[in-house]
Amino acid sequence: MSRAVQLAALGLVGFGLPAWAVTLISDVRAQQLIVACAIVSFFGFLGTIYLVPKVAAKTQARGICGKDLNKKGTPAGDKPIPESAGLAPGCVFLLCVICFELLHYYDIGSLVGFVRSGFTGELKTESISEAWLVDYNAALATIGFMLFLGFSDDVLDIRWRVKLILPLFASLPLLVAYSGGTGIALPKPLAALGLPPYLELGILYKVYMVMLGIFCTNSINILAGVNGLEAGQTFIVACAVLLHNLLSVAGWPGWGAGGADAAAARDGHLFSAGLMLPLAATTFGLLVFNWYPSKVFVGDTFTYFAGMTIAVAGILGHFSETLLLFLLPQVRMAGWRARGERGKGRMRGYMAATGGGLGGWVAGARAVCEPVRDVRRGMYGLLPPRRLSCTAHVASPPARPPTRSSSFPYTQVFNFVYSLPQLFGIVHCPRHRLPVFDPATGLLRPKDAPDWNLVNLTLQLFGRCGENALCIRLLALQVASCALTFGLRYLLQGYYK
Repeated sequence: MSRAVQLAALGLVGFGLPAWAVTLISDVRAQQLIVACAIVSFFGFLGTIYLVPKVAAKTQARGICGKDLNKKGTPAGDKPIPESAGLAPGCVFLLCVICFELLHYYDIGSLVGFVRSGFTGELKTESISEAWLVDYNAALATIGFMLFLGFSDDVLDIRWRVKLILPLFASLPLLVAYSGGTGIALPKPLAALGLPPYLELGILYKVYMVMLGIFCTNSINILAGVNGLEAGQTFIVACAVLLHNLLSVAGWPGWGAGGADAAAARDGHLFSAGLMLPLAATTFGLLVFNWYPSKVFVGDTFTYFAGMTIAVAGILGHFSETLLLFLLPQVRMAGWRARGERGKGRMRGYMAATGGGLGGWVAGARAVCEPVRDVRRGMYGLLPPRRLSCTAHVASPPARPPTRSSSFPYTQVFNFVYSLPQLFGIVHCPRHRLPVFDPATGLLRPKDAPDWNLVNLTLQLFGRCGENALCIRLLALQVASCALTFGLRYLLQGYYK
C-alpha cells in the first residue's frame, strides 16, 4: 500500500464518523457552527501543508535536526532530518481557534448571505456569554504557552527538573479562569456502601486539573520512536474525542446529560469540538510530512502542544474520565521512563549502604529516579541527551461535570504495578529502548532482553516487521482502544452512572 493510500485511509477513518455524526444534530445553530469550524479547519490543513516545509528549512538551517536511528546503516539513516516541525501546526491551530471564536459573534446564516451577496448587506450578531469568552481565551493562553515552552525545550534543551513543571505554569491561565464545578458524582455501585452521591473536592479538583495537564503533555511524547506515531496517535485521539463531542451534542442514545444539565453539557462539548476539529486537521497536515518515511520530526513542540490541547478539551468540556479511556495506551506507557544500568546499580548500592529495609528502598528509589537519558533525543541523534525523571506522570482520579463525574482508580493501580519491575531493578532496562534495525532486511526486531514499552512489546507479540508496519499496528491499537471506550460508555450508561 503506497504512502498516499495509507494517509487517505487514515483520514477516512478519522474524519468519516465525525462527518456522519454532524448529520445527526438537529440544532441548526450548533450544526452551522460545526460546519463553519470544519471550513476554517480545512484552511488550517492547507496552511499547515504550506508552512511545514518553511519551518523545516529554518530549523535545519539553525542546526535543529537529527538522524533517524531506526534507519541506521542505510543512506536514509545518515540524512539529517529537521526537528520542531510541530511549530507549524501549532501556530496554524491557534489562528484557526481565534477565527472560530470570531465566528461566534455572528449569525452563521446571515454571514453566508453576506458573503454570497458580495460582502454587502447587514450582518446579524449573536450574544455570547462572558464566561464562555473567558474559558475560550484561557484555553488559547494555555495552549499557546505550552507551544512556546515546547519549542523552547527543543531549542534550549531544558533540564528535566524545569521541564517537569512547565505544564504547571502553562496551566495557570486555565486554573485562574476555571469557573465550573469542583465535585464529582460517584458511581452508582458505591451508593450501596453508604457513600454520598456527590463528593465536593474543592481545591483538590484543581490539583487534579494540573496533574491531568502534566499527564497529557507527556503522554504523547512517551509513546514515540516510530515515524508518524506521535502525530498519528494525536490525530486518532482528536477524531475520537470529536466524535464523542458530536454524538453528545446530537443527543445520541447513551450520550449527553439530561434535565437541567443538558444545556451546560452541550455547550461543553461544542467548546471541545471547536478545539478538536482544527487539531485533527492541522495534525493531519503534519502527517503528510511525518508519515513514513518521515521528512520532518515533530519535536517536543508538537507533543506538548497536542497533549495540552487534548487536556484543555477534556477539562473545559467536562469529560476527562472518557478522555483518559481514549488515552488508555498512553496511560499504560506513562508509568515508565528510560533508566540506565547506573540506576540499577545505584539502587543496589543504596540498599547495601543503608542495610536494606524501608529506608534503603526509599533511598534507592530516589537514586534510581535521579536524572536519566532521554531516549527520543538519542534516537533522533539531536543535541546531547537531555535529562529526565523516571517519575511516573499519572493523573489523579478523573472527573466529569458536577452531576456526571466519577473516577477510574484502576488506571493508577495498573500504572504503578506495571512500573515496579523497572523502578526497583527487577527487570533489566537499557538506556535506549529502541528496536533493533537490521539493514540487510529492513526490519525491526525487539532486543534480546525484553524492553518494557509498547513499541517493543508489539514486536515481541507479533514478530519483526518494518517501521511503517509497526506504526500501523500501534495506531490500530489506538483505534481499538477508542472503539472500546465507546462500547464501554454505551453499555455502562445507566448502570455505572
